[in-house]
Amino acid sequence: MGKCVLPFVNKLLFSLLFVLNIYSLSFAQEANISFEYITSKNGLSQNSVEAICQDKNGFLWFGTGEGLNRYDGFNLKIFKYNIHDSTSVSNNDIYAISEDSEGFLWIGTRNGLNRYDPKTETFTTFHKSDVPGSISGNNIQTIFIDKNDNLWIGTLKSGLNFYDKTKKQFKSYFKDESDINSISDNSIYSIYEDKQGILWFGTKFGGVNRLDPKTEKFQRYEHNPEAKHSISGGAVRFITQTNENNLLIGIDGGGLNIFDKATGQFSQYLMKAENELGKAPTRLRTYLMDMDGSLWIGTLGDGLIKLNINTHTFEHYQNNSNLQTSINSNTILSLFKDKTGTIWVGTDGGGINKLKQSYFFHYTNLKEDENSISSKLVWSFLEDENFVLIGTRKGVNILDKKTNKITKLFLDSDKTNKINNNSIWTIAKERKRNFYWLGTSNGLIMYDKKLNHITHYNHDHLNETSISSNRVSKIFIDSHDQIWIGTGNGLNIYKPTTNDFEQLFQKLTSSKAYSIVDIIEDQSGHIWISTRENGIYVFNQKTELIMTLSQNDGLSSNLVLGLLCDHKGYIWIGTTYGLDKYNTTTKKIEQYFIKDGLPNEHIYGILEDDQYNIWFSTNNGLSKFDPIAKTFRNFTINDGLQDNEFNVGAFLKLKNGTLLFGGINGFNMFNPEFIKENNSKAKVIITKLKIFNNPVKINEQINKKVILKESISYAHEVTLSYKEDFFSLEFAALHFTNPEKNQYAYMMEGFDSEWVLLGNKRTATFTNLDAGNYTFRVKASNSDGIWSNEETHLIINITPPWWETLWFRGTFLLLIVGLFMLIYKIRIRVIKRKNRNLDKHNKELNKEIISRKLAEDEIRAYNEELTTTTDALKESNDELIIALEKAKRSKELQIANKKLLQNEDILTKAHNSLKLKQTQLEKLNLNLKESHEETQQLNEELIATNDQLYTQREELETTLSRLKETQSQLIQSEKMASVGILTAGIAHEINNPLNFIQGGKLAIETYIEENIKEHLGELLPLLEIIETGVSRISDIIQSLNRFNRRGSNKNEKCDIHIIINNCLIMLNNQTKNKIEITQQLTKTPFIVNGNEGELHQAILNMLTNAIQSIEEKGTISITTKMNKEKLTIQISDSGYGISEKNIKKVTDPFFTTKDPGKGTGLGMSIAYSIIEKHNGSIKYKSKIGIGTDVIVTLPISW
Repeated sequence: MGKCVLPFVNKLLFSLLFVLNIYSLSFAQEANISFEYITSKNGLSQNSVEAICQDKNGFLWFGTGEGLNRYDGFNLKIFKYNIHDSTSVSNNDIYAISEDSEGFLWIGTRNGLNRYDPKTETFTTFHKSDVPGSISGNNIQTIFIDKNDNLWIGTLKSGLNFYDKTKKQFKSYFKDESDINSISDNSIYSIYEDKQGILWFGTKFGGVNRLDPKTEKFQRYEHNPEAKHSISGGAVRFITQTNENNLLIGIDGGGLNIFDKATGQFSQYLMKAENELGKAPTRLRTYLMDMDGSLWIGTLGDGLIKLNINTHTFEHYQNNSNLQTSINSNTILSLFKDKTGTIWVGTDGGGINKLKQSYFFHYTNLKEDENSISSKLVWSFLEDENFVLIGTRKGVNILDKKTNKITKLFLDSDKTNKINNNSIWTIAKERKRNFYWLGTSNGLIMYDKKLNHITHYNHDHLNETSISSNRVSKIFIDSHDQIWIGTGNGLNIYKPTTNDFEQLFQKLTSSKAYSIVDIIEDQSGHIWISTRENGIYVFNQKTELIMTLSQNDGLSSNLVLGLLCDHKGYIWIGTTYGLDKYNTTTKKIEQYFIKDGLPNEHIYGILEDDQYNIWFSTNNGLSKFDPIAKTFRNFTINDGLQDNEFNVGAFLKLKNGTLLFGGINGFNMFNPEFIKENNSKAKVIITKLKIFNNPVKINEQINKKVILKESISYAHEVTLSYKEDFFSLEFAALHFTNPEKNQYAYMMEGFDSEWVLLGNKRTATFTNLDAGNYTFRVKASNSDGIWSNEETHLIINITPPWWETLWFRGTFLLLIVGLFMLIYKIRIRVIKRKNRNLDKHNKELNKEIISRKLAEDEIRAYNEELTTTTDALKESNDELIIALEKAKRSKELQIANKKLLQNEDILTKAHNSLKLKQTQLEKLNLNLKESHEETQQLNEELIATNDQLYTQREELETTLSRLKETQSQLIQSEKMASVGILTAGIAHEINNPLNFIQGGKLAIETYIEENIKEHLGELLPLLEIIETGVSRISDIIQSLNRFNRRGSNKNEKCDIHIIINNCLIMLNNQTKNKIEITQQLTKTPFIVNGNEGELHQAILNMLTNAIQSIEEKGTISITTKMNKEKLTIQISDSGYGISEKNIKKVTDPFFTTKDPGKGTGLGMSIAYSIIEKHNGSIKYKSKIGIGTDVIVTLPISW
């Protein structure tokens, strides 16, 4: 161990340099004043602001030398003179703005008076003319609206005007040299109505005038240098009232006067500066009476004054080129206080200055200004009686708590008698020996105040009793006055008896030493040590046992930067990935992240205030946590913080409850009791309607119709067609205290079921809303998170395409029904006609049947007669045979022969008759057969006609179904096209700032290597985090670009593995913390010929289906295989599976197993079409409750 004891030169140890003027306020009572600028760099039309006004809606209006500006807290809308537009403002030089009870703004310009209608955003101009009742002049200097809503206009050299709204005429008042009761001057600068309703007029040269309302005569009060109690000058810039009897009158060149209305006498109002060094300005221009009774006065060249009327003392705010938050111009032209209490200062050349009052007092280093602390980088604090020691990158600064004066520690010019490193990481003081300890980057320093001696302690690798590292990060003195020293290489305990160190970790554990960040003592006397690598060590001083607490035990991170033991004994742990609360009794850890309200998860310092609230410093401001309500209130640089980024180790609570937090731009000191919530609620206004990202103007025709007939801020209802359903609404909470922290929420009734929280985003975008009626509701909170109950509503009607309108659907239905009826009637007629023919044929057939029956009966009779005849002939023959045998030679033979011949004739006749009847029967049978065939043919025609009618009906139903399918596919196509446009725009817009980040990161690396190489090891992990983030964003952009290429017909070589990875990047938020993705991909690139965008969409659809099939947690595996001819992709999920009944329908358009409204049923159909287009195939295997395998086969490409 190397050590030296050198005499310190007393007179050079601490040198009191200066009193910081900007810090000399008592932070326990007064707020810190700073200014924020709105200039031409921010969009202001010009930097000389003559007039400021706030309308009923809450918009701020700034009148400049280059037009009128409307401000919503973020954007400026500029109104200028347009020679081609008669409804534009008449001149760009704006001198005065005032609002009447009807909501019209009256604008005074160099060339005419204007009345602005906020609904139509048009101006009506009043010019001087020869017409009776016109205004007397065009150069308008001031406008005043009295309690009765009467309008008074003061002009330059053209007198005073009163506007009669009923007659729409002006009445003019001029100076008349011959009339002492006329107004004293024709140039009017100011108008005021006192509490008794009397009007007072300030002029350019003629002092003050009082108007008698009954006689309309003026009483003049002019400057008379010889009169003791006359007004002190003629140019009266403002008039106000302090009490019933007195007026305060501001005079350009004459200072401030008091006018006693009872005596009619004037006296000079004497002002004195609080530091008694300032001289009261005399060139007064404008004023503002504050709620606390203070009078703010704007001067010409002497800045801004805050006057305490009771004490006659004033605070002076002037431009300080070395202070970025000072007022930026000393010439003040206008002052205004808005509805939330914010004061706005219009300057000449400096634009708008917004006055900010903050109880976060800011101490920093100012270049070329010795009245500042020695460095912006603050690392440590120590309270020492009436002082606060501040450790910075350039030595120690001392703050006197009583006077708020800063003293710097100067080093002896003798090189042997100096502190060898000015980066002071930690400071501590022994209670008994009154020794001070300083930790630096190059060892430990002990200062003996009594002897004025310093001692250096450095690491000696040959000496085990030396300090373990020269990088001393934390010095802590416990309740037993034991000194614990944390370094970049372990923990040490100082041994005063031997004046050396015990390297604690090496003795008590076999663990590797770790970089120590913070050390505290809990209520049980245990020592808590936080590290950068291994979480927390808890050292029991009685047992000398060490307990560890790490990520394995539930910590958010092993890199722990800050520790606190609160009044209940809970240990608060600040890590780089969140805030942890450790219960020492239950051993349980409660965690808080950004989603719970933290502004940032990188926690540096933790303090508990006297109300038991917990304060955290982070990489994104300060946060106040209420442990009972479990709510966070966050503060940023806009609230007066030194910066949003703070430093490790730089936090301290003083005995009086004041808190200090240091960062990269100095430090803040504040009393938490004075940090109050702003209960003024925010009114939200819709400021812009955009269709396809193009703002919609009033009376602008879009798709051959006007959408906005009045300003969107006043519109109650808008109607959009299906062609305009990609639209967005912009809105703003007109609460200007800290507009960047205002929060927003909206709900589109008819589409959203609950409020959508936007944070500080001010735009709601909607795409492809179905036709119907919706109500857009939006509300806002102020910067302190106080939500307003007042909502803004806008009814939005989306009209359907003509083919989806009721009249078209009704007409089409009637047409279809009519067509069916016509076809039905025609078929009925045909059937009836055929039935009539059939009846006719049936009747003829019946006749034929009857004729056939008669013929059959007749034939039957003939047959019977023939049978009888035959039988008779047979008997005759038998008789003849007998007769022949008996009388062979007798005459009987001759008779028999004769009779035989007769019988033969009869038989021949009967045979001929029978033959005739048979011929007739055959003919009848032939006719009957022909009739039967014709009847059968008619029946077949009837059956065919019925079949044809049924087929036509089926074809019509199929056509209707295809029409619906085509319509849905067209809508889906339009949606996908819109998404493509959107993704292309997003990718383009993100790429530019991404390049800036990447370039900045490379520049930082170069700077570190060239200037602070010794810190490269500490900063490298942070740079790697930036690189990882940039790479991640770049991957997402590439994925979006690939997805956007799906509409191209380009045939190219596509790497399936890259496509799969891109899809997984896009789906990361859906799978994160829910689904485990495993990939078994071939080592050989998986190349196919085709359209990369379409293949990307197909695989994205398949992965999306797999993700959506998993309700809670599950797995998805992706496997690729390759043979000589084919490539195979298999996507397997552990979802709920698909039934055998449905698996054949998976690729059918519009088929889905999801609940109504949760799926289009087109995803797998589109995927199937794309794979088929690429000469591939898709197969499915699935089991309910087990999961689904999707197997895609594609032809190989080399």
